[in-house]
Formats: sequence, C-alpha cells, structure tokens
Amino acid sequence: MFNFDVKINDEQARKVLDATAKHLLDLTPENKQAAAFINSKTQQHFNNAEGPDGAWKPRKSTKGTWPLLQKTKALRRDVVADVNTKIGKLDIAITSSLPYAATHQFGDDSRNIPSRPYTWLSKSDIKQLEQLYAAGF
Repeated sequence: MFNFDVKINDEQARKVLDATAKHLLDLTPENKQAAAFINSKTQQHFNNAEGPDGAWKPRKSTKGTWPLLQKTKALRRDVVADVNTKIGKLDIAITSSLPYAATHQFGDDSRNIPSRPYTWLSKSDIKQLEQLYAAGF
C-alpha cells in the first residue's frame, strides 16, 4: 500500500482569477463615459428645448422672453449624471439639488405646469450606451 500527499500551491492562480473577476465586475470606466454621454445629451436637450416627444410646450403667459427653463441657467448647470459611489460601482445617478427640477422634468398637474423633460435618452442613445458597455468586455 502506498501513502502519499499532494500539495498544490494555487495562491498565484487565485490571485490572478480574483484580479480578473474584479476587473470584469468594475464598470467604473464605462460608467464614467456613460455619465459624460448623458450629461452631453441633457445639455443638448436644453439647447434644443426638446423632450422625447418633440419641442417643450410653450409658456402660457407672455411674461418671460428668455428660453424655456433657462432664465438663470441654474437648472441646466445643476443637473448632473455621475457615477454614484454611495450606492455601488454599477450605478449612475442623475441628480439635481434644485427643488423645482422634478417639477419641470415630470410636470405638476395641480399647478398646471407641463412636463418639460430635459433628461432622457432616445433609442439611438441607448444603443450607443449598449455599444459603450459591450466594448468594455
């Protein structure tokens, strides 16, 4: 009868596999590119005063002569898409600290304010983002 012990040192292989898995799961570079893309699209929507269904609804009053949602330009400066590290590596958050940001994005029927969405993606934009993420793999 033979007795023998085989000892395999797989520490280096485990390190390589762990590093590879970490790299594959870390979408930070793609998320940063996607956030920059979303930011540029948002600015484009402000420039063109357009939502996914076309031009924003005009003002009902004739008080203002400035472009819609751009009297102070605070909203267009404040809306930002960025990698949200508070939630996790795989998230992009689109945020604004302004209390009226959601009112303009979604509208407010109780105050007769129509929605004027400024943050949205077309089907073509979504395809570009899909390609961006696919290129990372």
